[in-house]
Amino acid sequence: MERDLAGSWLGVLAARLFFRERNYIQTEFAVTTILVYTILVTLYLFWTGVFNKKRKRAEYRLETLKCENQNLNGSFGETDEHNRRLHCLWYDFHNMLSIACGLAESGEMEKAELLLEKLEQQLTEKEER
Repeated sequence: MERDLAGSWLGVLAARLFFRERNYIQTEFAVTTILVYTILVTLYLFWTGVFNKKRKRAEYRLETLKCENQNLNGSFGETDEHNRRLHCLWYDFHNMLSIACGLAESGEMEKAELLLEKLEQQLTEKEER
């Protein structure tokens, strides 16, 4: 019997307790205690492994979300910058047209036409770029 149980440390420990003491109640209690501790250690190792996997998955997901957030912030920043530039161009265009209208109303049509021609040239140059 010792040879069959010798393969595991639990078997060796149980055999030593059984053959040394000859007190079956004490031996049964010792074996039960060892089994309970073995089961508890196994459960502890299992649960820590499960929690480590969950933690690693959560950390990976967090890193992925951080990267996605940085990419979105970058694209929003570019869009915001384009909107600001577009607003400035629209504002300048509106001012130039207001000045041309003011010149035309005051009777200075030649100056208004020159201003509109310059504006047209600038717009065509920007379209070509």
